[in-house]
Amino acid sequence: MLKKTTTVFVEKIFFNDFLSIPSLDLAFPKESQDQNKKLNYTLNMANPTRKLLLAIPIQFEELDGMPEMMKKLKIFSDKRSYPIKWVPPENFHLSLHLLENLEEKELNLIENKVAKLAKKTPKFQIEVKNTGAFPSVEKGRVLWLGIRESRDLMNFQREIQDLCEELLPEKKIEFSHAYRPHISLGRLRSTKHLGSLLQPFLRKQFGKKEISEICLFESVLQNRMPVYKKLTSFPLK
Repeated sequence: MLKKTTTVFVEKIFFNDFLSIPSLDLAFPKESQDQNKKLNYTLNMANPTRKLLLAIPIQFEELDGMPEMMKKLKIFSDKRSYPIKWVPPENFHLSLHLLENLEEKELNLIENKVAKLAKKTPKFQIEVKNTGAFPSVEKGRVLWLGIRESRDLMNFQREIQDLCEELLPEKKIEFSHAYRPHISLGRLRSTKHLGSLLQPFLRKQFGKKEISEICLFESVLQNRMPVYKKLTSFPLK
């Protein structure tokens, strides 16, 4: 079943972060029964400038040692008055593909095709390990968790991207970096003390996670903050 939800969350992390992590060895680094029925979104479907994101939701509590690490990072940053805009734990996600300026009929087309692709894609696992920053630990502005190289994840992301670009070639988004999966932790205003902050966690293991669904999110700007709304869930096979 394709699930429609109305979860709203705020995250001051820009869409293109997920394409900006330097290449690393480990951070390579449900179909709807009423598909023709208009989805009951609370946002304006006629808005031609809407920004959408296909992503995998990540459960904070499923990452081994994550609460303890975040607590230590926050204590460290608070003691040094080190400004970091943290991503709320409930907002963790792994981006797959961006969509911009879609009209309602285009969104419905993408949504139906993604539902079919998800339905025939078996569940798979990813391994979350290491921390880092973009563009580097010395000059980082975005803190992230790394994803060990996964053929299943990379193939699935490529299928999602190819599907969207084939359906709407005129809406193709060009990026300067190849897709490199990661989970954003926060955004920094200063790089001071960053090396000391991350050093104990650079090689930390966070365990494996089974991927059983992807979701469609929408971002709108409210009070100068991107607000992400979880619109639809697409369960995997």
